[in-house]
Amino acid sequence: MHLNRNDLKEAERAAEEARSIALDSRLGRELGEAAVILAKVAMAQGRWRTRFAEELAESMRMRANMEPIVYDAHLCLAEYHLAGPEGYAIAADFARQMMGIAEEAGSGTGAALGQLMLGEAELLAGHLIEAQKNLAQAAEANDREGCLSGSALSRQRLAEVALIGGRKFDANRLLSRARSFAIRSELATHLLVRVFGTMIQAAADSKKALAVVRVAERELSGMRSCEPCSMGYLTSAAAACARAGELDRARSFVSRAEGIAGMWQGGLWSGAVWEARGVLRQAEGADEQSRAMFREAAQEYARAGSQSDADRCLGAAASPRSRSTPSG
Repeated sequence: MHLNRNDLKEAERAAEEARSIALDSRLGRELGEAAVILAKVAMAQGRWRTRFAEELAESMRMRANMEPIVYDAHLCLAEYHLAGPEGYAIAADFARQMMGIAEEAGSGTGAALGQLMLGEAELLAGHLIEAQKNLAQAAEANDREGCLSGSALSRQRLAEVALIGGRKFDANRLLSRARSFAIRSELATHLLVRVFGTMIQAAADSKKALAVVRVAERELSGMRSCEPCSMGYLTSAAAACARAGELDRARSFVSRAEGIAGMWQGGLWSGAVWEARGVLRQAEGADEQSRAMFREAAQEYARAGSQSDADRCLGAAASPRSRSTPSG
């Protein structure tokens, strides 16, 4: 109630009290709910990274298997952090810091989650060999630790690596497993929408991509998907619908993505929205506008450090009838 009223001080006080009770009583669900509120307060105050580091480090040192609960509570804000304009080097350093704490604390779960975060940072920086290595190890480690969200997200990110390398068969195999983990996770509203976003990109052709969109709409209709986690799905679905000639649906997806993109001042998702707009304008026959939007997308991607995405959009701007697939 305090958070909804934007009374951050009282929201933090009540959540800290709830968190303390939950830790003493080993109440996982309540700990997660308190951690989500504290994470949102910290984000609003510009100190989320510090808060996440403190809570994850504390959970690892407790040796009570609370790490997945803390990680899950911060998952969508970690996505916000990764997609922001600060740069992936900061995210990679943060992940290595967490891995060091996990080693000191003897926390297998903390190490698995830290390696996942490092793999994500390497992927978004375009360091594909390092990303493949860290994400594959993270998938195995999260499987061993029984962390469903980590298992799902590791494979979804590995599928992105496979797609960049043109290996759609491998990507779809990984996404099938990621989807099964996501469905069983308490974070289905965060993870499924991510998996569907990558599944659209992994479709063999525009007809199959549209079929994935229809399946996703049906499965996601019964849940309230996390907005930051939905960006890859919304931009990919917009592009798929535009290419299939379903322009009204494409406009709807772009509009939803634009509303969420306001959370970021620049960064990866700002580039993805510009790219989706470019694909839509291309489908509408507005070639000059399409070129301009692809150039805007390239600039946003380049500022965020995602040069491969920037290069793709520059290629689309030079030849607007070429295919462009928004990053997910």
